Amino acid sequence: MARPQPRTETLHVYAVRWVVERELSDRTRELYLGLLERQVLPSLGNVDLTLITPPRVRAWRQDLLDSGTGASTVAKVNRLLRAVMNTAAVGRNPCRIKGPGVEPTPERPVIGVEAVLALADAVPERYRALILLATFGSLRWGELMGLRKSDIDLNEATVSIERFVVEVGGGLVAKEPKTAAGVRTIALPRSLMPEIARHLDRFAEVGPDGRMFAHTR
Repeated sequence: MARPQPRTETLHVYAVRWVVERELSDRTRELYLGLLERQVLPSLGNVDLTLITPPRVRAWRQDLLDSGTGASTVAKVNRLLRAVMNTAAVGRNPCRIKGPGVEPTPERPVIGVEAVLALADAVPERYRALILLATFGSLRWGELMGLRKSDIDLNEATVSIERFVVEVGGGLVAKEPKTAAGVRTIALPRSLMPEIARHLDRFAEVGPDGRMFAHTR
């Protein structure tokens, strides 16, 4: 009588455990679990690891593209699935297909100064400084949300980046930059200083450590 073959895990069970057990930041873990839940597990979650083959991966990838998922997102998800399958001990990784993991990087369009100023004029006044700092300081959203009043030097016309804010589990968490290059002081046009000073007086939180950009509530 033939022995029954031992059961192996489904991709769902293995992939979720793979993400949970990795040393990842909270934000990265949340991102990975979200990608799995939305783009991978609906099609491949119930498939045994040993049955995930290159043809099945190619079909899954094409289904994502046909459903309107952007090429950049598909590339990210493919890289995640490839990393998961690298440790699954199922022989050759079925995600090692030429091309799918390459993320297209088209040149980003650049908005002109006149359009930026028009946008700053159009938004409510409490958001005007946010638009100007984002543009002329080349600041990311998380860096803007992490700014405190003490980070602004009106006399020197500079802004210091010492922290950034990320969204984790529906809440906002302040963190220090991952690298030394992320901590920096940026020179701003002196013509912006009256705008920044007016914002600090009218909209920033009270005290030197008050947040520069805070909701009315």
